[in-house]
Amino acid sequence: VFREASPTQRQQGEPLTLAALLDAAERRIDTELVDDPLLQADLWDDLAETRAAAGNLERASVLVEKALAAKRAHLGADDLSLVESLVNRGAIANLAGDGERAVAALDEAAQILAKRGEEDSQRGTDLAVNRVHALLLLQRNEEAAAAAERAVRHGQAATVSAWLNDAMRLKLEHEQRL
Repeated sequence: VFREASPTQRQQGEPLTLAALLDAAERRIDTELVDDPLLQADLWDDLAETRAAAGNLERASVLVEKALAAKRAHLGADDLSLVESLVNRGAIANLAGDGERAVAALDEAAQILAKRGEEDSQRGTDLAVNRVHALLLLQRNEEAAAAAERAVRHGQAATVSAWLNDAMRLKLEHEQRL
């Protein structure tokens, strides 16, 4: 991606936009890494996060689904790598205002973490915060408050506080769009 951005490396006349760079990165992942589907999946997850942060939720969703499909085909059902993709799916659904889809993905991720005894890990924190956001989108406020309280009890107060502020801002933005 960075090589493509360099004026000395890119082809003359190519546009230098974030979208063009991300498109080029995606093409390279799709074509150059076919022999390593798990590396492809990890990079699709990373690119999904970047696309979501840039506001392209549709493309982010496609990428996270590709990552999930590859991981499900090559990993065990309780592999931690699936948690990353499921949390990404949930986060993208939250940004799109689809709380039901977010909760479904996050609950699946929570089951994997619970099986492995890793609910209190950083992955668990990311999951918990995204789940609170999804519950707020669904106006399941009491359940969201209980989930936030559990996360705070597990020592995740600063992260939960920051994410809750973001979640409330996003919820308000979503309501304004309706």
